[in-house]
Amino acid sequence: MAYVPNGNIKTKISIFERITSLRLADESVRETKVIPRVSLINHTSFPKTEEYLRTQKSHIFLTFDEDKHNFNNEVRFSTRTSLIECISFVRVAEFWLKLDSQNTVIIRNSYKSSLSFYLLGLVRYIQDTTFEQAYNTVKEKVKNLEMPRKLYLSYFENYLSRNEFKTLCIHQIVISTLPRKRVESSKPFGKPFYSLRIMEKPTISTVIHDEHHVICKVDTSIAGDVTLVLNRNNAKLFTLFLNTNSFEEGLYRFSKDDLVLDSGTILDDDFTIDIIFFKTDKKSKVYNLNGKSLLIDKFAGSYDENLLNRLKGEGYSKDDAMIATITANSSTGMSKVLQKLKKREEVPNSSKEASLDRPYKPNDDITLVDINLIVDIMPEKENTKTKKKTLPPKNIPKTEIANSLTVRPFYWAVIPKSCDSIFNELDDVHTQIDFMKFEDWFCITTDCQQLKVEKQASSVIRDSRRLFLVSLSLKTFEKKQFVLHNKQLADLPLEDLTMINTIIPTDEEYKMMFSRKKELNDIERKMIAFYPYKKLIRLLIFERRFFENKDNWIIGVENIKSVYDTILQSNNIRLLLKTVLELGNTINTNYGNNRRKASAFKVCSLVLTKNYRGKKNNQSLLKFVAETARSRLKSIKSDLETIESIRNDELNNYKEIMNEYILEYRTCKEWVEELDGELRANMKAFLFYFSEFVRNFSNEYREAVIYSSIIKRKFGEPENKNVKEIISILYNFLKSVRHEIET
Repeated sequence: MAYVPNGNIKTKISIFERITSLRLADESVRETKVIPRVSLINHTSFPKTEEYLRTQKSHIFLTFDEDKHNFNNEVRFSTRTSLIECISFVRVAEFWLKLDSQNTVIIRNSYKSSLSFYLLGLVRYIQDTTFEQAYNTVKEKVKNLEMPRKLYLSYFENYLSRNEFKTLCIHQIVISTLPRKRVESSKPFGKPFYSLRIMEKPTISTVIHDEHHVICKVDTSIAGDVTLVLNRNNAKLFTLFLNTNSFEEGLYRFSKDDLVLDSGTILDDDFTIDIIFFKTDKKSKVYNLNGKSLLIDKFAGSYDENLLNRLKGEGYSKDDAMIATITANSSTGMSKVLQKLKKREEVPNSSKEASLDRPYKPNDDITLVDINLIVDIMPEKENTKTKKKTLPPKNIPKTEIANSLTVRPFYWAVIPKSCDSIFNELDDVHTQIDFMKFEDWFCITTDCQQLKVEKQASSVIRDSRRLFLVSLSLKTFEKKQFVLHNKQLADLPLEDLTMINTIIPTDEEYKMMFSRKKELNDIERKMIAFYPYKKLIRLLIFERRFFENKDNWIIGVENIKSVYDTILQSNNIRLLLKTVLELGNTINTNYGNNRRKASAFKVCSLVLTKNYRGKKNNQSLLKFVAETARSRLKSIKSDLETIESIRNDELNNYKEIMNEYILEYRTCKEWVEELDGELRANMKAFLFYFSEFVRNFSNEYREAVIYSSIIKRKFGEPENKNVKEIISILYNFLKSVRHEIET
C-alpha cells in the first residue's frame, strides 16, 4: 500500500467540498436586491428558476440567454454588447417600474460583460446618479461586477445628452504594430493576411499591411452602434465597439484598453488604432426606444391569447391589451393597469392627430421633389421575345343579379400577376356557368338582411352590393356623429377614413349621378356630398398607412440583411460544406475513377446527399455527414431558426410595395396644393418626410441586394439566380442534418 501524505488528503477533501458546494449553489436560486424593486438571481437550472418565478408577483424577468425554454414574463435581450440594447434594457425596466408601484424587475446573472454595463446603466439612470456612484452602490452586493470601459460610459452619457444617433462615414482605419496570435494556425511558409469586418454592414473592406501597420480602407456610412472585428488568417484578434454619437469629423485614436481581446491575441505596448471619420449628408438614424414598445417586441414568455383578443375586442389598443395580458401573468392588478393605460388613450379628438407621433413640424414653404422608383443594382433584362402583350378584358355578358348578395365572401389567396403564371394560358378555355343555379345555391336577397338597401326605381347605381356597403358606412358615419369638415377629417384614425372612402363615389359614378340628379335615391344623394373630400381622404389614408407600416418595412429589410450575414458567417454551414466537399472528393477520386479533385460544388448538390445510399438502405451520405460533423456543430437550431424567419419573406416584395407608395406620392404631390392653410402645411411636411424616408429605405434595400449578390457569388451562382432558392436548399439541408443528429 502506497503512503499518501496528509497534505494531499486535505487538498482532495477541500476540492471535493468546493465542488459539492458549487453543485448545491447551482441547484438553488440566490436572490440579490440591487436597488429597491430590482433583483438579481444566479444562473441555475430551468426547473429551479421557473419554480422561483412562480412565487414572484408583478414581475418581468430580464435575460440574455439563447435558451430553448421560455420563462414566465421573460424579456430577452441580445448577448452582444450594444448601446442600443443597453438603452432598451433601461427603458423596459423603467416603463415596468413606473407602470405600478408594486411591479418588480428580476434580472438573470449571465453574460458578465454585458450585464455589468446594462445593470450599472439602469442604476445610474433610475437613481439619477453617476456611474461611479452606481458602481459603489452595487459592487458590495453583486460579486464579479466589473466597471465598464470608459468608452462605453461615454457612449451612454452622450446618448442621454444628445438623444440621437448621427450618421458618419468611416473613411480609414490605421493599426500601428501588427497584432498576432500566440499560436498561429497558418502554414509556416504562408504570409499572414488580415481582414476587417463591420458587424452592422455588408461591406468588404480593402486591407493591406506592411511590417508595422495594417491599413483598412472602409469608406462606408453608419449610424449608431459600430462593431469592428479584426481577423488574422481567419482567426479573430479583437473587437472594438463604437457608437457614432460620441464622434465628429476627424481622427480618433484608441488603445488596447478600449478593445475586447480574443483568447491568445498578442498586442505590443505601443499598439494603437487610428480611425478617420468624415461627415455625411445622410440623416441621423431613428430607433424606437419607447419602453412599452420594446417590452412587447422583446417579450419571449407565454401569454393568454384569448385574454389578449378579448381586451382588443373591448376597444383597448393592441399595445395596451398586450401589456395588460403580460401583467395578468403574474398579478391580479390587471384592471388597475388598464385604467392607467386607458386614461392615456382617452384624449379628445383634437389631440388624436398627435398619436401618429409625427417626426416633423408643419411647413408650407417646402418644395416637394420627384422620387424615382426603386430598382435593383443589376436589374434583369426582359426577354422581349417571350413577353406577352396584355389584352384588354373581354366584354363579358352581365347577368341581372340586382338585390342579391352571396352568403359569405370567398376567402381565397390571390397571387401577383406574372407572365409565367398558368392563368395566362387559360384564354382559350371556355366555361358555361348557370348563374340562375349559382344564385339559388349561394345568394340571398338583401330583404333578409338586418340592414337593408331599399330598392328604388330611380336608383342610378346598379350594383346592389356597392349600395349595401355604402349604406353600412353611412350608418356608422351618422352613429359616430362625424361632420364633413377638413379639420375633423384630418384627426380621424385610418379605420374611419377607410370607412368614409367607401362612401365617396368614383369619378365614373359621380359623372353618372351628376348627370341624372333627379333619379337619385337617398344613398346616392349622400354619396355626392362626400365627393369634394375625395382627394383629402386619399391623402390622409396614404399618410396613416405609411406610418402604420414604415417600421415593418425597415425592420423587414434589416432582418433579411441580418439573416444573409448569418449565412455568410455561419461556422456550421462552412463545416458542413467542407465535410461534403471532402467526402465527395473521397468518393470520386480515392474510391473512383476521377483523378482531379473538385475545389467547390454548387449548393444544389447538397440535395444529393440524402439519396446517395450505401450498401444498406439506412446508410446515406447525409447521415454520414451529420455523424462526422456532430461533435463540432454548435447551435445548429439557432441557425435554422434564423434562416426560417425569412423563408416566407421576399426582398423584392419590399421594393414593389415601396414603389406603389412612390406612385401614390406622385399623385398626392399634385393634390396637396389644393388644400388650405395648416392642413396643406402638415401634408407638405409629411410628403417631404416620406421622400426622405424613401431615400433611406433605398440605401437599406441596396445594401440587402449587395448581401444577396455576395451570397450568390460565394456559392458560385449567377447574378440572375434567385437567392431564395439558395436559402431554401441550405435550410432544408440543415434541417435534415439536425434530424439525423437527433435520431
